[in-house]
Amino acid sequence: MKSLIKYSTLISLVFLVLSCSSFYDSLKLVGVKKFEDVEIKPVLPERFSFATFKVEFEVAGKFFSGTLFIKRTGESVYKNTIINNAGLNIISFEFNNRNFSLISCIEELKNQYVIKTFEDDFRNILYLPDSTSEIELLKNEELQSIYLIKESEDMLYYFFDENQNITQLDLVCENEASVRDFFSYSEEYKIATIEIIHYNFPLNIKITVTKME
Repeated sequence: MKSLIKYSTLISLVFLVLSCSSFYDSLKLVGVKKFEDVEIKPVLPERFSFATFKVEFEVAGKFFSGTLFIKRTGESVYKNTIINNAGLNIISFEFNNRNFSLISCIEELKNQYVIKTFEDDFRNILYLPDSTSEIELLKNEELQSIYLIKESEDMLYYFFDENQNITQLDLVCENEASVRDFFSYSEEYKIATIEIIHYNFPLNIKITVTKME
């Protein structure tokens, strides 16, 4: 766990340098398309029914580790449960068509900002943006494909690899990154790891897939 936090802290420091306004301002606009005309693969396979993950996270200096279970119980309905290594339920929540409902959580997590952060983070993992707005197609200096989607006051920057997999997602407010998600992939499960770094709230999460059906 400590290695996770050290790694997350290092990434945070590096990204804070990269996330200044000049980085986003340097991206080159190469086109604009409607959302429905752009193919974006979801992070998790569309038709998976059940998945387990090793999970580690830190909330305000408190460390947790255990297993995350995600069960697809209906069309766009997902039940999420995290238990610790002793089998204690840490937090359980459900999404139904992007709508979040908390089922239970331990006392240490009973904070509206912690719960809202879990909600926002997992919504971005489980769903693509619910948006009818246009998408700006961008390129960086390495000619990497980047999509910019504007939602209310937030801007979502999706970075893609050569196979059009999402490799990172930046949530940007007022031209500064507030959240950054990292995604890696494998042949066996498609998605392999997810790491979520927050820059304005003390919550970092690392998820590693162990089983997917």
